[in-house]
This record gives sequence, structure tokens and C-alpha cells, in this order.
Amino acid sequence: MGPDTVLSSEEENNLEKWILSKALLGFPMHSDEVKDSVQKVLKETERDNPFTDDRPGKKWLQLFLQRHPTITQRNTEIISKARASVTEQSIGLLSSKTT
Repeated sequence: MGPDTVLSSEEENNLEKWILSKALLGFPMHSDEVKDSVQKVLKETERDNPFTDDRPGKKWLQLFLQRHPTITQRNTEIISKARASVTEQSIGLLSSKTT
């Protein structure tokens, strides 16, 4: 259905694996980073594509995510350094001191 994808199936699968690998390492990707990466590939391979300046848009990303349901979008929350340093162990130490 519809036109062919700009990236080959193998390229899309590699992109999916890369996105998931970075997320597992604790470096989730922003949608702009994904589009920048695709733009770089398209510029390096000099292939025809329907994108302005070889950069895919929101619609391409939306369709890519539909084709690869293992990738999910999540909103990140900015937290303070103090809040980020809270661990189960430190909470356990606090509760044992109060009893």
C-alpha cells in the first residue's frame, strides 16, 4: 500500500536496532536525532527522496514508528540532581533512622 519507503527494509531495521540499543544503554533518542541520522544517510548516499533538504518530517517519523512498533515514544521528565541520586538503599537508611 502506498509508495515505497525511502530507506530499504534493512536500513529501517538497522535504524530500529540502533534506537533500541541506545535506549537500553540509557540514552533514549529524541525524534530530531532520528531525523538527523536519516538525513545524514540520505545526503551521504545521494539518493532521490521527497524530503526538503533530505530531512524527513513528522509524517515520516510517525509512519516509521507504525512500521516498527517495538519503538515507543515517551516524554522525558527533567529531574534535579538531588532527586536523581535517591536510591532504594538511601531510602532504607532514612527509614531505619526514624524508627
